[in-house]
Amino acid sequence: MAIKDLYDVVVIGSGPGGLAAAISAKKAGADDVLIIERDVELGGILLQCIHNGFGVEIFKEDLPGPGYAQRFINDTLALGVETMMDTMVLDVTPHRQIYVSSKTYGFKVIQARAIVLAMGCRERTRSQIRLPGTRPSGVYTAGTAQRFTNVEGFMPGKNFVILGSGDIGMIMARRLTFEGAKVERVLEIMPFLTGLTRNYVQCLLDYDIPLQLQHTVKRIIGNDLQETVLFSGTIKDNIRYGYPQASDDEVIEAAKAAQAHEFIIAMPDGYDTPVEQRGTNLSGGQKQRIAIARALLVKPRILILDDSTSAVDVDTEVHIQNALEELMRGRTSFVIAQRISTVLNADRIIVMENGQIAAIGTHAELLANSPIYREIFDSQLGSGGNNNEH
Repeated sequence: MAIKDLYDVVVIGSGPGGLAAAISAKKAGADDVLIIERDVELGGILLQCIHNGFGVEIFKEDLPGPGYAQRFINDTLALGVETMMDTMVLDVTPHRQIYVSSKTYGFKVIQARAIVLAMGCRERTRSQIRLPGTRPSGVYTAGTAQRFTNVEGFMPGKNFVILGSGDIGMIMARRLTFEGAKVERVLEIMPFLTGLTRNYVQCLLDYDIPLQLQHTVKRIIGNDLQETVLFSGTIKDNIRYGYPQASDDEVIEAAKAAQAHEFIIAMPDGYDTPVEQRGTNLSGGQKQRIAIARALLVKPRILILDDSTSAVDVDTEVHIQNALEELMRGRTSFVIAQRISTVLNADRIIVMENGQIAAIGTHAELLANSPIYREIFDSQLGSGGNNNEH
């Protein structure tokens, strides 16, 4: 479908608000109506809201989120509303010009006679609510946890504390309990419930999940190492996760560069081997190399590696280190590491002690000038050798 240069109405966002706006515009006489959506399908966040409670007022039926969204989608398509999927809006000018970028259409400028902004809202992340912590892995917004559980088929953990007593927090407390997780409690900083009483009864009371009012999280202390996240599906699906359009040859090339190809083809189904929940049928080193292959396929301009080899044995570390060298080639890389062997060849090493910068330099400079670095080096790689050998 060819995208026109001029539309009567352009709606940005395809949740129920955006779909309803497009339908109304068509019914009001607008000839050319376009919906721009950053996801690959219409429906917005409703597609991951598989609980019921939608549509009672409008359709006189109690529907789950996807079913509710489908009613609007059917009307939208029947009226001839055009759609532009997998497209990001970069800017909207005062003269109603919309700058967009899309894998399908490339960069494009669209002129609109009227624009409807229907992007909804975004949950605030841990950093946005200024919740401090030490290496806090496993902290998700409720919407992200909901998508992992309901759409991606991935359980983001086993034990949960939910901060906030809004409806989505209480609904996810129940949903995670359905999947066998333990929700320890729901915390609410206000002295009252912020969601519906119905959800409090059906999602918390009925499942003996405690609600603590006038409580919040002051700090997150993360002592455990972060896990490599793999999703349900095949090994090939996991490598393709960030670039679904990648060909089989591109997947194999990335796996070879990540030192993963040999162990993958040794498996009974090769690249079509299913990944069990949380990747339990793969070793820690194998999971990390699959994650590296996934990153290689995406070709990021900036790469951040957090303790990528600290949880594996020496032999596995060699394989992963070789893969990382290929991954970091030609791009800006930040490496957080406990093992000095991981950062020996870095252009600049920053030594941290008690949360403060203790020294900065190359490996050779730090060996000569930083007692802390020298002590770590000696304890991990041995003293008395030629520094140039490392």
